[in-house]
Amino acid sequence: MFEVHYLKKSQTIFAMIPVFASVVLLLVKTLDGCLFQIDSYGKFREGPLYILHVFINDLYFMVGAYQACVYSRKAKNYQQKKSNQILDIYMVSLLLIGIMQDFFRDIPVFCVGTSLCILIVYISLEEQMISMDPLTQLNNCNRREQHLFECGRSQDLNMYLLVLDVNRFKKINDEHGHVQGDLALKAIANYLKESCIEKSDFIARYGGDEFVIVYKGNDVEGLCQRIHAYIKKLSFPFDLDVSIGCAPYHKDIHKWNDWFIEADKQLYNGKKKIERPVIRSLFILSNRSNRNAITVFNFKLETTKPK
Repeated sequence: MFEVHYLKKSQTIFAMIPVFASVVLLLVKTLDGCLFQIDSYGKFREGPLYILHVFINDLYFMVGAYQACVYSRKAKNYQQKKSNQILDIYMVSLLLIGIMQDFFRDIPVFCVGTSLCILIVYISLEEQMISMDPLTQLNNCNRREQHLFECGRSQDLNMYLLVLDVNRFKKINDEHGHVQGDLALKAIANYLKESCIEKSDFIARYGGDEFVIVYKGNDVEGLCQRIHAYIKKLSFPFDLDVSIGCAPYHKDIHKWNDWFIEADKQLYNGKKKIERPVIRSLFILSNRSNRNAITVFNFKLETTKPK
């Protein structure tokens, strides 16, 4: 779910310096009152170095929030982006809770606030895991329905629904094994994550060999061409045959399921037209000037066997 970022040993040691400094302050300067002291009435009193100790703790929250924001912007797919956004919100929340604790010292704000933040993060990450396809790490069918419903409510006319299908996938599994079939699906999914990385784009695995893309842009043909060009470079002991049905969103669509049915229908109409063994690229464009035009892309991609 989270992308792992490895640091050099020197960077790790440098990042731990503030922790060592904070621990040393607590061990050495606590008794002489430089950090804090408890007066004869049982009241907490700040020492001259107390603000330094607080700054060191807050520094980690600020750096963590910044790093999470950076990783969120650089994320290669929706799931990684969402996970880093959750981590970013968690770090900022802890920072704000710590500041509140400094003003309301008689109330256990930090303990209660931290517990609530951890609970919220845990629930959010669990929801993501429920919405994720374990093989491809894409959104699953349940998340697809939720997103299409949200798209229908937005009434955004600059949206295209693409349904991608790997033809004769059962034959690939039967002749080359399910392991090879899974590797092919992972390779396709990885490129979809890279090619549809805009914040507004959405990718999901719909079925065994079907993927769904909600594309918000003006170059849907270019997107299909990029998918075509990438899969053509894949090296498997079989040919990959990809069909893409595309349906633009229009005002006549009242339910998200109607939109999906349009794209799915065009996908299988295109699949029926594949008769010859080799089809380099076929574009069927209906009513190009009409907003309700529907596009079907069929690709027969020859790949070479690995040496």
